[in-house]
Amino acid sequence: MGTALLLGIVQGLGSSLVDAVFGDGEDKPAASATPDSSGGVSSSSAAPATKSASPPAASPTSSPPGAGLEPLYQQQGVRLSADSVLDFEDRPMRSTPKQNALTSPWELIHDLNSGSTLSARGQVAILRPGQSRTFETCSSEDRYFLGEYMRSTQIPVGSAFCVTSEDRGLITLVQVKSWTQNETSNYVTLDITQWAGTPPT
Repeated sequence: MGTALLLGIVQGLGSSLVDAVFGDGEDKPAASATPDSSGGVSSSSAAPATKSASPPAASPTSSPPGAGLEPLYQQQGVRLSADSVLDFEDRPMRSTPKQNALTSPWELIHDLNSGSTLSARGQVAILRPGQSRTFETCSSEDRYFLGEYMRSTQIPVGSAFCVTSEDRGLITLVQVKSWTQNETSNYVTLDITQWAGTPPT
């Protein structure tokens, strides 16, 4: 009796050992232990792992044409005397008497004959108060000044206007800093900023 019981125990242990080493021939998911509501431990089958898809790469975006362009040229405190011309292509820009100035397609003229006015070759747009003084503003503004001469009352101190060359290759922002008129002097002081334009293709 004792010998039979001992053989049964040995056979049972041998079968368990074989199953532990080689398995029982079936694929079973791994079990994980989780605490149950009574404080004990219950086992549950783990869900098969899934591979998450990587998010699609963002496509590059391009800035609007001209956005953020650095100025080609800037000059502050440019004095344009009466009966003189300012050539926008001069470096540095300087006031030149009209009789000595060469004709340029990009110039600003301070004319006393018409009463201390400015006139410009190209398309002129006087900016409204509060408009930003940027490339984007000058390149998109299409309220062009239709007169030939801009009087000092139309472009007072603190105002600004844009001059776009006929082929749109050059855009110039002109800011009026002061008008000086006395017995000995007559000139307007300007700050100039220029950008490359967007010529038509």
